[in-house]
Amino acid sequence: MNIPVLIKRQFTRRGLWVSRKTSVLHDRWAEELHFDASFPIAHLLVQKSPLEFVQIGAFDGVANDVLAPFVRRGLLKGLMVEPEPTAFAALQANCGDRPGVRLAQLAVARANGAVKMFRVKREFWHLHEAAPQLTSLDPGNIRKWLAGRTPDPDAVMETFEVRAVTFEQLLAEHGMTGLDVLQIDTEGYDAEIIRMIPFPKLRPTIINFEILNLSQKEIEAVYTLLMDQGYRLHESTMDCIAYLNSSCVIQ
Repeated sequence: MNIPVLIKRQFTRRGLWVSRKTSVLHDRWAEELHFDASFPIAHLLVQKSPLEFVQIGAFDGVANDVLAPFVRRGLLKGLMVEPEPTAFAALQANCGDRPGVRLAQLAVARANGAVKMFRVKREFWHLHEAAPQLTSLDPGNIRKWLAGRTPDPDAVMETFEVRAVTFEQLLAEHGMTGLDVLQIDTEGYDAEIIRMIPFPKLRPTIINFEILNLSQKEIEAVYTLLMDQGYRLHESTMDCIAYLNSSCVIQ
């Protein structure tokens, strides 16, 4: 084995990647094209419109929401899920009148029933720009984001209880048997929801989920699961887009 290949392999084993980039892109990095979920959604819309979607962790339906332009134009029909009451009220105001879009205030969890969720108290939203969105089943996830911003992260958190359903129960309650787009942003619970998908009975064409709050072990496990189900993956700093292999080829 030659030296460059050996070095590249050692970097890869450590989660790093060595690749050549044209020098002008280093100088004008702001003009380099980066992909998000809007690209595969637009590609899929060439074949079918509107698309059936489920969004778990919709927040207000606007902030940092890659689906918002498609929902606004009526190109996505389906369900938006948000458990936190204040965020859900904003979601109703922003998306409650969208044709073909239904809203559900609940959490997706391992079992049907009720769950306790954690959020930042409103009077402490100034501690982090994303504080209103830091609602999670895991208080450790919020502690991580508030580390160094307050001496006692637990003191600025509070809990609330909300109805919870499994992923399959969610689809059953809303009469959804097929799914084109699944968007997940649940502050650390994304991999667990993907494991709830009843593969191969149901395989959403596009799954976009947040990896920012997942451990490396969780990321590797969920990537393996998705690739074994025929998905191709695109990873960014915050998210991963999974696109069904058969849909990547234009017919």
